[in-house]
Amino acid sequence: MKYLFVFLDSSVGQKAVAAATGLGLIAFVVIHMIGNLQVFLGPDAINSYAVKLKNLGPLLWVARGGLLLLFAMHIAMTVRLRFRNRAARNSRYALNRPQASTSSSRFMIVSGSIILLFVIFHLLHFTFGVIQPQSYSLVDAEGRHDIYSMVTRDFTNWAIAGFYLVAMLFLCSHLSHAMFSAWQSLGTNIGGGDTRVKTVARYLAVLTVFGFASIPIAALVGWFSGK
Repeated sequence: MKYLFVFLDSSVGQKAVAAATGLGLIAFVVIHMIGNLQVFLGPDAINSYAVKLKNLGPLLWVARGGLLLLFAMHIAMTVRLRFRNRAARNSRYALNRPQASTSSSRFMIVSGSIILLFVIFHLLHFTFGVIQPQSYSLVDAEGRHDIYSMVTRDFTNWAIAGFYLVAMLFLCSHLSHAMFSAWQSLGTNIGGGDTRVKTVARYLAVLTVFGFASIPIAALVGWFSGK
């Protein structure tokens, strides 16, 4: 146990934990996006999917608890690393002109903070029904929670849809750098494949965010029926 604490207190350990938890969260984001895309298959598909998740019972809350733990550890490690890196600088440069870093890497804390706000908003919206409670209370003909109607109604609200879309832009930026950074931190970029890894990370980030963004966009343009 002592060695574990020593490891977690080191820069290497914190980078490894931040990378591992980040990859776990990325995997969840991709799976969540695939599940959400079932809305394009119609009301029965997405409402049945929601019922299956709810029927997991305690397992669903265990999964949510695990995600919360991953999220908390990821935030804690990345914030600690940021402060440690700042403290390690003995002097400031006269000109702050980054050469190798990208805008995504320089604004990871900013994009991460906005994503955190978005996650809170999303949970209040779809999980707890605090936002738009009249839509949250809808049920379909079979008595199931009517996720389809909730999506098609709430995303025609420009304020809600706009916030989701802006958050997706920050998510794209964050994912793109996070995937590559995690790959580096875990030492899996051996062989000079940095360029290929960066390209894959960017494409995966864009595809994931496009999947999420396609839903409010489709609602706004009237793609869905039964509103």
